[in-house]
Amino acid sequence: MLVVIMLVLNIISLLVLTDIIQLKEPRKKTRDTKEPIYEHLAQITHEPDYETIQPPNEFSIMDLPRDLSGLSIHQVGKCLRQLNLGKYVDMFQSQQVDGQILGELDEDMLTKDFSMTRFEVAKLLKFVKEGWRPNYSETLGKT
Repeated sequence: MLVVIMLVLNIISLLVLTDIIQLKEPRKKTRDTKEPIYEHLAQITHEPDYETIQPPNEFSIMDLPRDLSGLSIHQVGKCLRQLNLGKYVDMFQSQQVDGQILGELDEDMLTKDFSMTRFEVAKLLKFVKEGWRPNYSETLGKT
């Protein structure tokens, strides 16, 4: 009998709580209300450099190590796109060019087998062999 009374009391208390929760009015938003996600914007004191901002998880060749031998086929394709050599991505992928193979390619292979121009070959080989990365900086070097 005591168990039945306890069960009934629990059900009643749940119903009362449910009614109380439903009776609460939702918070009204006013124009003066600041959303927490935007509070940090008031602390910005300078204009961001939109040219250097990249979306999260965006691939950047600037972050790659000099040794590219560990790159996957997909990552090699991303590098080609970043070097404005995107028209060769399909060919590199069909030939399964990963970081190890990329390091073995020479001027003759790139010009004859991949039909690259001499300039494109020079740019890619400088990237692979010497660790060159495009310099997007607008500041002049100190003399």
